[in-house]
Amino acid sequence: MIIYFSNHKTVLFAVEELRRLHMQCNINLSIYSSTKIEIPISSERRIYLMLEKDFQLEKQTLATDGFFITQANGDVYIVGESERAILYGVYHYAENQLGYRFVGLKETLQEPFTPEKIQMKVSNPILRRRGTILETIRDPQYVTQLIDWGAKNGLNEFFFTFFLWNEIGSYLYRELEKRNYNVTLGGHSLSFLLGEKVNELEEGAAFFSKESQHQEYVIQRILVICQENPIVRRISLWPEDVGITEKDYAIFMPNYISFVEELKERLSANHLDVEVEHIVYNAGLEWNMLERNPNMQPSSRVDVLYAFWGRNYGESLLNQEENQLRAYQALKDWKQQVEYKHTSLTVLEYYSDHFMLSELFPPLMQRIKKDMKVYQSLGVEGVLNLIVPVHRKQAESELDGRYPWKWVQMMNHYFYAGFSWGKDFNLLCDQFFQLFGEHANSYREFLQQLEVKLANHTSYNIPLFPARIIDPEKVTDLSVVSEIVSYLDHLLAFMAEHSMRLNPSLLTIQQDDNYSSFNEEENLLFYLHYLKLTLESVRDKWREKQ
Repeated sequence: MIIYFSNHKTVLFAVEELRRLHMQCNINLSIYSSTKIEIPISSERRIYLMLEKDFQLEKQTLATDGFFITQANGDVYIVGESERAILYGVYHYAENQLGYRFVGLKETLQEPFTPEKIQMKVSNPILRRRGTILETIRDPQYVTQLIDWGAKNGLNEFFFTFFLWNEIGSYLYRELEKRNYNVTLGGHSLSFLLGEKVNELEEGAAFFSKESQHQEYVIQRILVICQENPIVRRISLWPEDVGITEKDYAIFMPNYISFVEELKERLSANHLDVEVEHIVYNAGLEWNMLERNPNMQPSSRVDVLYAFWGRNYGESLLNQEENQLRAYQALKDWKQQVEYKHTSLTVLEYYSDHFMLSELFPPLMQRIKKDMKVYQSLGVEGVLNLIVPVHRKQAESELDGRYPWKWVQMMNHYFYAGFSWGKDFNLLCDQFFQLFGEHANSYREFLQQLEVKLANHTSYNIPLFPARIIDPEKVTDLSVVSEIVSYLDHLLAFMAEHSMRLNPSLLTIQQDDNYSSFNEEENLLFYLHYLKLTLESVRDKWREKQ
């Protein structure tokens, strides 16, 4: 039987999920509310769902979103710091006691399965903010799957641009609300908020000037949106995605920060408990928005979101290469400043960004593990992962329309979510590769080797900017051509050494979004098939430039 102590929406959803997950194992549990119904004497196993403050037995130290599962006199207690943490505990219980796996977007059950012995163990996340950033994915069904998956993997935030929320937010609201997600609105949405008034600006930076007549209009729009959507907990409005010149920087950043401070004040004055942050970001590879001017005083009222575009994901955050060293020094500087100001810093990462990482998308399980240790040592409050679909070129090929990017990006998203809780690397790998059947160990070894080799293609993001390694048609500098051809030849030779057995008949029915029609091994083989085709195509185009 399930016994719960609160009628909070998220607790009721946790009860619903716990019962559903048992029913799929042919176990039917009765439900009782301790606040309304006298609980009958029964031999049925009792599972209590409760908040930490209501637990009267041995006290534990829980961080925000932390939970623990314990057993006493045959009864099971799933105890959370918050209602959302109880839900996390339910999914953790389902994994260890029922054999569920929440690796991909479709939950699976292990058979046969032996439940673990329940022992007191506290689960606390290492990051307070753990979430998904969505900018352009106009697919409510897919996003709903991500929302469901995120709660099962301990994420607590979804970040939408204002224009995307305007398009699909109504479809998602209930799904986000019952899981008690923190919702952030913002991104490069200034043109949406301004509407037709955007034509009155000479250029985007003018909006943040002290003389701007448009700031009040945007603030009013944001106030209305927050009032109509109580689920919104944070605003993170960014300047348009263009670099600010060195001459304008000294004026622009203080003005931009003053605007977000004013926005925070107005939200508070309207009794809206909504946080506000500003971004520091090397838009257009202009460093003056990422690196703080020593004369600029950071805010003591709004938080900081840090985003370094162009990183080489084949190397550590601590690598001494010039660009990475500058970026890391900027990160440490901003972190030091927010400590002085008693605000917080969150990092935007691109682990699932098919624009930066391209169709030569590398698994990053080892890189994310090391990144999280660095971020934890720095004391950053959160890391958010950006999901971006494949960028379709104008001359779209059959390959572009069939590459299974939704499945592929989940490789990194899964490890990101697990490491945000400090989970063990080998445990995450065991659970991930277990889905690949008898070839699990060979796939595990191959993908880890592939990561080391493939992730290095991102080292060309800055030298080739605004092109990437998959855009040879945009590159006029021929000095790197031979080097790139040699690198791509090396990757193809490596893949030839590890030929994978894909049933070619499956390609006739495979599309980019029907990944649920195939098992995990087949989806992995599709990914490797299209990766090889992309490598060959891109290599041949670079050869033509020799």
